[in-house]
Amino acid sequence: MNEDFSGKVYYLCFYFDPEMEDKVVTYPSVISKIDYVVDTLKGLNKEVTLVSIAPSKSGYFAGYRKKIDDLENHVYLRSRYSKNKFVRKAFFISHSITILSYLLKNVMPGDIVLVYHSLYNRLWLGIYRLFLSNMLVLQIEDVFSELSERTKRFKKYEWNLLRKMRKCICVNDIVYAHLPDVPQKIISYGSYKTIPQYHIPHNKPIRLVYAGVIEQERQAAFLAVKSMCYLNEGYELNILGFGDEENIAALEKLIKEVNKELGRNAVVYHGRFSGEEYWKFLQGCDIALSTHAYTSESFSSADYTFPSKVLTYMANGLRVVAQRLTVLEKSSIAEYLHFYDNPDPKLIADTITEIDLNLKYDSRAVVSKLDELFAGELEKMLTDVTV
Repeated sequence: MNEDFSGKVYYLCFYFDPEMEDKVVTYPSVISKIDYVVDTLKGLNKEVTLVSIAPSKSGYFAGYRKKIDDLENHVYLRSRYSKNKFVRKAFFISHSITILSYLLKNVMPGDIVLVYHSLYNRLWLGIYRLFLSNMLVLQIEDVFSELSERTKRFKKYEWNLLRKMRKCICVNDIVYAHLPDVPQKIISYGSYKTIPQYHIPHNKPIRLVYAGVIEQERQAAFLAVKSMCYLNEGYELNILGFGDEENIAALEKLIKEVNKELGRNAVVYHGRFSGEEYWKFLQGCDIALSTHAYTSESFSSADYTFPSKVLTYMANGLRVVAQRLTVLEKSSIAEYLHFYDNPDPKLIADTITEIDLNLKYDSRAVVSKLDELFAGELEKMLTDVTV
């Protein structure tokens, strides 16, 4: 069956504009990818209605609308929150009905419904797919039932849903391979956003950077700091990130201990940067670290997501050091990464010292090619679909 999807795109996801941050449940880590997909759609001259299905943080949320430009509108659906878990379940069902009602009232033939995958969608999406699967594209950034013990009970349901979709955007090559019966699917590792080049001068010492969440479960920032104990004064480490007070305090304590041991300010925590300030800082560095720790017990969970910061680093021209994960080794960017085998500070340091900064390297061009490829594949998915 050939169908021409030439109408609007309704993009359902957990999004928040700055003025909504205190009103709805937020996940800052998803915003850059959502913004990138919206920009790509608009670059294809698609009109996008971004439908935030983020539920209320407290009490009744009446909804909200915001016009961004001629091609982009934001719609927040009404929802309620209760501390009582039984009432909260009722509100979850009510919110699912609200989402379904909105789609049935607004989505016309020729439109596409693009859904950022979440287990929160399990009720309304399961129903909508039964009747209107030809209008759906599912964007899979994580397979949640593979990521933690808490979500394993959803494994059968989740894979069943994914495998019954007709069109999917897959976060990596492994998820892509696990969906052989999906008629049309493409891969997108993360945001391939083109970042302006600021030509920040690079002086000695060699500047390392870790940017991202600061937490002790996967130890990323902590491992980066510990690796400095095995590097000489020719290197410095900069930490950019966010986290709760307890984790940040623990990181600052470790930094103080390491700097004292080394007898110099080898590590500096700068706090959280964003936008142009963030990009300029990254471009003033030489080597970026993606150091989340995966042990033998958690190693397989990495197969069902993708370390998106790797793309951000590359888009800013940085060389990247990362743990040797199957999801990275199977990706089309593997040849541009520098791998260490286990989450060990000395191995990380050894990998850093092996990098020759004098060799020709243009990761920005690599990301630009991925952007061009994704835009072309997405356009084909939306306008020339054969299923």
